[in-house]
Amino acid sequence: MSDPRIDDGMEHAHALASRIPADRRGLVAFVTTLVVVLAVTSFVAGLPGLLEAGSWALLPGALVVAPAILLDGGLVVFSLVAVVRRARGEGAAFAWFMVVCLTSASVAVQVIHVLGAAETASAQVVAGAVIAGSFPALVFAATHAILDLAIAPSPRKQRAAAKRKPRAAAVVAPRNLVPAAPRKVAVAVLSKMPKEEAKLRAIELHASGESYGAIARETGWTRPAVTQWIQSAT
Repeated sequence: MSDPRIDDGMEHAHALASRIPADRRGLVAFVTTLVVVLAVTSFVAGLPGLLEAGSWALLPGALVVAPAILLDGGLVVFSLVAVVRRARGEGAAFAWFMVVCLTSASVAVQVIHVLGAAETASAQVVAGAVIAGSFPALVFAATHAILDLAIAPSPRKQRAAAKRKPRAAAVVAPRNLVPAAPRKVAVAVLSKMPKEEAKLRAIELHASGESYGAIARETGWTRPAVTQWIQSAT
């Protein structure tokens, strides 16, 4: 019968291995570039509707471009903030909130632009409004999907997920079965995990943000050994 702790450790290690490490600058630059390309494409496709929104606001002359700059420019800025903070392992709730708000406003502008330009609300007009409104929504969805695939969640979220998982109860030998003389030796042996189990546990604890010293104390192995396992795994 397999040890539940070993199974959980192997599952968590496999999940980490399937994601690209977030501390590589090349990865962050690549993901950021994809987000920018998607945002620029959405901006170009939705520019006519955003320019018309400037006329709705009675903006004079060249100021009609202000809604386009503010909405799509804000989307780019807050999307980049979400990318960088996710790569650092930090929370990005405010950035995501602003992305949702700006995306919703941009979708509304595109839909109103299409429906307002048509004389009758035919099926083609409705389909066109849905397509136009999907441009900014696709940017938001693609940004979230790219980050979820490429960059692991912050250590705080990983620790919260680990707390929700049931942990196996520690096996403690009954007192009457341990002889009095070698008692210290028996405790020392029980406090040290087997090597393979300790490796998996060390990788799991490191992914949750624990220090090398804390990992060494929990597994019962030395800090140099723990450091070597984690570095070889990454």
